[in-house]
Amino acid sequence: MRWLANVAVISALSLLSACDPVENTPGSPSGTLCFDYFQRCVYPQALDIAAPIACSSSGCHQEPGNSGGALRIAPRLSPVDLSTTTPDQVRAMAIYSTFKSVTGSANLESPRQSNLLRKPLVEVVHGGGRIFTSDQDSAARQLLYWITNRAPAGGDEFSAQCASLFAPGNLCQPF
Repeated sequence: MRWLANVAVISALSLLSACDPVENTPGSPSGTLCFDYFQRCVYPQALDIAAPIACSSSGCHQEPGNSGGALRIAPRLSPVDLSTTTPDQVRAMAIYSTFKSVTGSANLESPRQSNLLRKPLVEVVHGGGRIFTSDQDSAARQLLYWITNRAPAGGDEFSAQCASLFAPGNLCQPF
């Protein structure tokens, strides 16, 4: 019976050693997209009504009444003050639902292959037509930057490491 316990311990240890932590690097499928950068930089500059592409007011991706597939974007959302709001409170808000919908269109293994970029560039079928003139448009670059630069593996969308995405002065990256 004792040997059976030893076998169980050895099996458990070998399983644990197979799960060594992986350091996140751009383009790695590990890591998590950062919520604060999304809400303050990506959403207003690339997705909301005031943004040049206005995905949230097109009728196709606007929540409610979406006819544009899985991408659902609520219009006119204000950023949440993360210093006074808990992650659980944020997860119950419309901005977080929009964040989750948008992250579902991000390709973490190959960020440039994300439908968030390919559809507005009409590299794949997009009923809304060409939105970005090129992948060098500031909104497209903002999206690609956000998808490429994530919180390291083991962190979550509210990780302190997400602050490193911002430019000096806690500003959005200028593109």
